[in-house]
Amino acid sequence: MAATATVAITIPTIRDPARLGRCIDAARNAAVTDDVAAELLVVLDGADADVAAFVATEVHAATVLSWPERRGFAAALNAAARATSATYLAVLQDDARPEPGWLRWLLDTAQHDPGVGIVGSLVLGRGGTVLNAGAVIGGDGYIAVPWVGPTPTRDHFRQIRPVDYLSSSSVLVRRVAWDAVGGFDEEMYPLVYVDADFCTALWNAGWRVVLDPRSVVRHDAGGSTSARFREFLYHRNRTRFVEKWGSCFAGRPEFPTGQADPASVSAPGSWPRVQAPRRPEAPATTGDRDAAYLRRERDMFRAYVAELESQLEEAERDATMRRSRLTARWRRQRPRR
Repeated sequence: MAATATVAITIPTIRDPARLGRCIDAARNAAVTDDVAAELLVVLDGADADVAAFVATEVHAATVLSWPERRGFAAALNAAARATSATYLAVLQDDARPEPGWLRWLLDTAQHDPGVGIVGSLVLGRGGTVLNAGAVIGGDGYIAVPWVGPTPTRDHFRQIRPVDYLSSSSVLVRRVAWDAVGGFDEEMYPLVYVDADFCTALWNAGWRVVLDPRSVVRHDAGGSTSARFREFLYHRNRTRFVEKWGSCFAGRPEFPTGQADPASVSAPGSWPRVQAPRRPEAPATTGDRDAAYLRRERDMFRAYVAELESQLEEAERDATMRRSRLTARWRRQRPRR
């Protein structure tokens, strides 16, 4: 890994040291194979003790950023960007494993088109199924895949093309573009819609967001959090996203099936520019910053508990109704003496 790097490979992590090790090994091998001058940044975002121990003993020649509380995916990426002078920030989720050529193709696309603010990889799941090839954002802020019907094979995606947004499983961000929009929005806490918000901010600022399907990563989807918690975050952060950017997508169709024919929507970035929403200023001191993160986490978990309580009440009402029906059926069917 180069001392003077063109690319800073950034991997935020919380749990599962074995998964992190696979990601780091694949990323480093890709950088060497692709002959890209790169440095490695690992961000321990309130990481478990076994992850911290693994990084301390097994991960060498890397910059490690660490804090005890969970500040969120966006905060981890912003901290990494501030910690490097590299021209590009390559973001990898720790459950992604790059294939050879991953970094070379991303960098090739960015260097040949100075208007590209971010370029992303084709994301494959287990068995080679396409998980993400860029995505379409509907008028209601929900995300849809750019196809209708059965999931296409990876061979279907051959062209570099503009998209509404890219999965943060694997993206390459131009540093000056990151600066232009003020980085990632840390209010999208702790994750989900971080990438959609950032890509929309880039389009709004005049940068292009493109997919390069020559760059491929394998992604063990769902490794970061539980399905129930992710669904909660999806709806919670979608509300914030619509509050910020809803006017950009007004008039677009909605995609209740989660699939969209790209020809049915306006071209990415063709919506009217809006005045970029003002983000809260960063707290001035470490104490203020820590308090802000704690308040954000408190508010999130209060909302999550309230939703779980609502679901529990609904489940209890459903169970009571079922018991009543079973009791009535048993009374009708029991033999009379």
